Amino acid sequence: MPSPTIIKTSPIDINNLRGRIGRVKSSAKTSKEILLIYDQDQSIESMEYLADSLSKYASVTIVDLPGLGGMDSFYKSNQRPTLEIMSAYLAALIKLRVKNNKITLITIGSGLPIAITLLQKQSQASKKVNKLISIGGFVHMFDLNQGLLKRSFKYIFYLIKSTWVITKLFGVRNKSFRTKAYINMTLAKLNVCNLPVVADLKYVSLSDKNIDENTLKQHLLILSPKSKIKRVNIKQSIDKIFTDKKQSKKLVEECLKEMI
Repeated sequence: MPSPTIIKTSPIDINNLRGRIGRVKSSAKTSKEILLIYDQDQSIESMEYLADSLSKYASVTIVDLPGLGGMDSFYKSNQRPTLEIMSAYLAALIKLRVKNNKITLITIGSGLPIAITLLQKQSQASKKVNKLISIGGFVHMFDLNQGLLKRSFKYIFYLIKSTWVITKLFGVRNKSFRTKAYINMTLAKLNVCNLPVVADLKYVSLSDKNIDENTLKQHLLILSPKSKIKRVNIKQSIDKIFTDKKQSKKLVEECLKEMI
């Protein structure tokens, strides 16, 4: 993992939840702004190569979400990290940090349904978003290329992991663990296709064998009739791309820069 020398981080406290916000100013003369929402298994530090490449075309802000990246979790205030609560936190951050210019949201993996929920249910914040670009991820549980039985077992597994029974009996009190377990439980029964979104929606396909791209495409069209999928020829898995400087640069130069 790269050392955090490019991303300048500072503490942030919203609703008594303490975390960090990272910033990379663009090297170009541009007013474009990107808000980058990483996957649940990533961190601000792991986004350094991607943020560095993106900063040639826009300034980049990266935020911790509650319970991820070392930030306080919603369990601190006896709340569960639902999509609605996560999106409300993100809306509060956008209100605090975004003044005039509209922004481009770039999400990775599990960041996509949080961003979709933001656009659907946080009207003031959604007005400040003109584009949503997703790197991987999915919007409906049937986008996963798995059988019903396997999907059901996965749901039950994460349901058990996230219950208070495990916490009480085995002393599992790690808030990051509980947040990730709850997110995975949510993903296993995911459906955020009920309401359309106004923002321009683009999807970067990494040829993930776990995703049924045809089904995903239909769901994206429900969300936005003008949504588009672009494939990029990168053989590494999504969790390894961003720790590889060359692959991060390739992702930006061959795909993302024309979407921003």
